[in-house]
Amino acid sequence: MFKFLLLVAKNLGRNKIRTALTGIAVVVLVSVYTAATAITTAVNNLVAKQGSRNKLIVSERWVAPSELPVRYVPEITGLPGVTDWTVWHYYGGCFDESMQEERMGLGIATRIDKLRSMQEDLDSVDPSAINALAHERTGAIIGAYVLEMMHWKIGQEFTFISLTHPEHNLRFKIVGTIPSGT
Repeated sequence: MFKFLLLVAKNLGRNKIRTALTGIAVVVLVSVYTAATAITTAVNNLVAKQGSRNKLIVSERWVAPSELPVRYVPEITGLPGVTDWTVWHYYGGCFDESMQEERMGLGIATRIDKLRSMQEDLDSVDPSAINALAHERTGAIIGAYVLEMMHWKIGQEFTFISLTHPEHNLRFKIVGTIPSGT
């Protein structure tokens, strides 16, 4: 063993530039490895800690707007780690027949009982509006800006003219509002 260490020491002294460059390369490599390991460990810990707060939206790849068949919901919600779920069905259209760009909107159909828990921005929606939505088959909660722009009031009915599903316009009754800026 002593002969081996003596041989290594002699070879290191033969070419001092090569030895110095090799030493610097080892230091750089160890530094990069340490930094990469620290970052990936921190990210893994963050993902594990915050993983239960994530939400998953599943959509079809080849159809716009997505029309994910309801028959897939039990399979998706039965996956390990899924503790809460909802569905979103998008429906784009116009609030009147003028088809003006500023009067276009997007409707989202979802599970009413999960409206506030699955969409953080809707925490401030009045619980009575959500209750009215649950009891009104054609109910809709409309943004405050849209109500003001269209001069509508709660309780009024309107027809949402579809752009995503031609010839399938929907009739709604306004049961509540989403606060401005939401």
